[in-house]
Amino acid sequence: MQRFPEYKNRDFYIAGESYAGHFVPQLAELILQHNKLAKKTLINLKGIMIGNAVINYETDKKGMYEYHASHGLIPDEILEEIERYCNFSDKALPQPHECDNAIDIAIANTDPIDLYNIYAPLCPNSDDLTAYRYTPYKNSQVIDPCSDDYVIAYMNRLDVQKALHASVTKIKYNWQPCSDVIASWTDSPLTIIPLLKEVMANGVRAWIFR
Repeated sequence: MQRFPEYKNRDFYIAGESYAGHFVPQLAELILQHNKLAKKTLINLKGIMIGNAVINYETDKKGMYEYHASHGLIPDEILEEIERYCNFSDKALPQPHECDNAIDIAIANTDPIDLYNIYAPLCPNSDDLTAYRYTPYKNSQVIDPCSDDYVIAYMNRLDVQKALHASVTKIKYNWQPCSDVIASWTDSPLTIIPLLKEVMANGVRAWIFR
């Protein structure tokens, strides 16, 4: 905004999806804090928008398993065990083995499925993407089931990483959209609801959708 001052006084909106349920409200709060410290409007923040957002761990987890059961992806009995034995609140103690067993079964049942589009076909051979030729149905807009695999293969090409100045330390594992390498990540709040309330209390409009 210093470089393009003609945009400085325009209305400003922030939008994102998925984990943006955390960082969009956090960025909005940061803007409001700096406006308050400066005692003037540095950025004219008007609203935020987040889709399919990670907002509250407890209800997000419960809702996910309820969705799986309601669409026949996991047995009703497994959902009943999860609801009976699992506690996803921030004050939860280590889960009992009945909870862990039920979640293991739920994960095994849904592992092959694209949970962002449960009716989509699966990529037939992600190890050899050159052998797969995608042919959409006539008059249809079916998503290429290998799209994610193309991105993963592309982002792990050495020439691409060199062009992006990525992996400069030569890490020993491949790039993944959601990596399990960091197993003890603890600096993510389990709920962002108090922050959303604070942002909205300061006049910022919020649109949350699925």
